[in-house]
Amino acid sequence: MPPLQEFSSTLTPLRIPGDLRSDEALTRVSATSYFLLSIDHSDEMDLLNDPWTLQRFLSCLALKTLPECRWEETALDVLTRSPGAAAIFSCAICFENARHRTANGEALSAQRRVALQSALTVHRLSPDWFERSDSLVCFESLTRGWNRALYASPNRLRTRSELSAVLDPILASRVTGMPNEELVLKWRDALTSVVFELFENTQIHARFGYDRRTLKADVIRAILVRTVVVQTGGNPVLQKKLGAAVECLEISVVDSGVGFFGSKHKRALLASDSLAEEWTCLRECLDKHSEEAQHLPEGDPRGIGLYEVLRALHFLRGAIQVRSGRTKAYRSFFTGDHQIQMESRESRTRPGMPKVRMLDFDNPVRPSPTENTEVKGVAIRTLVPLGWL
Repeated sequence: MPPLQEFSSTLTPLRIPGDLRSDEALTRVSATSYFLLSIDHSDEMDLLNDPWTLQRFLSCLALKTLPECRWEETALDVLTRSPGAAAIFSCAICFENARHRTANGEALSAQRRVALQSALTVHRLSPDWFERSDSLVCFESLTRGWNRALYASPNRLRTRSELSAVLDPILASRVTGMPNEELVLKWRDALTSVVFELFENTQIHARFGYDRRTLKADVIRAILVRTVVVQTGGNPVLQKKLGAAVECLEISVVDSGVGFFGSKHKRALLASDSLAEEWTCLRECLDKHSEEAQHLPEGDPRGIGLYEVLRALHFLRGAIQVRSGRTKAYRSFFTGDHQIQMESRESRTRPGMPKVRMLDFDNPVRPSPTENTEVKGVAIRTLVPLGWL
């Protein structure tokens, strides 16, 4: 292993998660000697299960040939006490193509890493919400295992009904006191369908390279759950006046795969590739039903597609936000958010339902999408207001 002295003294560490609040972190990686994982401020706890923060971290790791993660005890303590409250740390500890050291530069013991990884494979979502957030992390390598709450066996995802049982404790704890039990049941079923479809999409696409061969190491997929307070589910520019803050249940799915463009074209995204083509890939990959039955659980239906996701979120009065490559899109059905791209009430097929369209996150009314800093994999965030029943 190369000595630590190989790094230039002018290089500085990138602090995780504090320095990942914006895309600026992606431009700083070349001037970064190592990633320092720590918790310096209480507000950084909110970043540990944030989908955009996690995606930036996975992107930063991918930009380094052999990244180095230095662990301060504050980070290891969080991971030890509550692995679900720290998805970023959970993903980092599973990353094989990296040096893992303590804050003073000593190698992190293999025994400690294995113990922390093993705890992740049996972690379950907790209804207690002591940390106000939780996560399930899968790291796809036969030598390391899989999350047993999501998988019946390696490569065999649990059925929709089984996933419902995993999510029910969380969902039930968030809808306590709502008056209409039948409507609550529909609320929970709709949200479970959304999460199942989005995670199933990662099962089918995110585990493969450009050659369609299964990747064996450092393939990470995660479900993140937390409560957040927001004023809109989409772009606030379209709102003349933001409404009251709304408490929401946020469930996100993040993967470290090749992204929507890579999945379709079987190659990496190039600077010469048009943003319009990448935008089309995003919509098509979300829209199509899954036809790859060999990757689905036995007896389970194929993917429900973007239309059913949008229909469920329309019922839930929620929102979806997606980031892949250089694109970032959304659809919002929040009360007060600008509603466009809906079928007319006179439509013979889907009266009053959402069209299968996504809107540009930064500027929904411009004729072409906004170009963002390129990121790795796909991150999908869903927001569902609580207490509206």
